[in-house]
Formats: sequence, structure tokens, C-alpha cells
Amino acid sequence: MGEQVDVGWDKLRRAAGDVDDVAQRLGRELQSTQGELAGYGEPWGGDEIGMLIGITHQVVSEFAFEKLGELQEDLATHSQALEGVATTYRDNEEGGQQAMEQLGNGAEAI
Repeated sequence: MGEQVDVGWDKLRRAAGDVDDVAQRLGRELQSTQGELAGYGEPWGGDEIGMLIGITHQVVSEFAFEKLGELQEDLATHSQALEGVATTYRDNEEGGQQAMEQLGNGAEAI
């Protein structure tokens, strides 16, 4: 059998916050990197080889930033979903405790 995992709603909520922190940091890093690259201009020149390098750089950069942007959005979405799971877990746990208390109070009355 596998190793036991202790999962609680508070740990899920912290994990959601950590995932959201990563998503926000990735977003900031992407913006910073895009700004830095834009500051370089087009240093490869206007001859044929320079144009080939420039076009290749542009296509690869656009693709990479698009995919990293999608990853950032996915991380933010997963963080929200994990927060929802934590809330549901907490609500179910509290509801179960209340039900057990009511059951216990009912048994004492008998």
C-alpha cells in the first residue's frame, strides 16, 4: 500500500494560495521579459540572414509567450478550483460534526 496522505481543508486552502502565487509570479515574469525583449529592438540587421533570424525570433517568442500565458491562466484557474474544493471540504466537515453532535444529543435524551 502507498504512503498515507494527510489532507485537510486548511492545507488545500494554503495550496490554492501557493498555486495562485506561482501564477501571479509567472505573469509578472512574462511581462518583464516581454518588456526587456522589446527594449532590444531588432539587432539582427536588415540583410537576408538578419531578416531570417528576426522572423524566427519573432515566431518562436510569440509561441513561447502564448504557451506560457496559457499556463499562467491554467494555474490561476486551478488555484480557484482548489479553493472551491477546500471550501466544500470545510463545509462538509463542519456539517458532519454538527450532525454527529445532534445525533449524540438525541441519544442522550433516550
